[in-house]
Amino acid sequence: MGFFTKKKEMKKELPPLKFPEFPKYESEINDDFSQIKDAVSTPMTSRQSYNIPDMIDMPREEPEIHRTEKTLFIKVDKYKLVMKSLDGIKDKLEELEKVINKLDELKKQEDDELAKWHSDLEYLKERLNNIDKTLFES
Repeated sequence: MGFFTKKKEMKKELPPLKFPEFPKYESEINDDFSQIKDAVSTPMTSRQSYNIPDMIDMPREEPEIHRTEKTLFIKVDKYKLVMKSLDGIKDKLEELEKVINKLDELKKQEDDELAKWHSDLEYLKERLNNIDKTLFES
């Protein structure tokens, strides 16, 4: 028997499957099918034929929530830690607000300074043009 030779394929035929038989309740099945056939065969196009009310017209019923007050116990250490953290966050927010206000002030000063430089530049251009005109006219 060599490693590189073809093996003969063997075909096995399987026996046919046999499904179990369940008891038939023909009277119940026929009743169900007749009800389904009747429901499908009668044409009903609108929701009113089924007597289904519109959801918009129906009053809303709030679900009943049964809440009972229960005592809540929190460890004092955790409460103090949370309060200390909240105070720290508030302090950081105030500090951040001050920094942002300072940046706004600096930006306004920078814009004012740039506007001043632009006006000085325009003034120098006008002076240069005037000098140029007076030199070449005469």
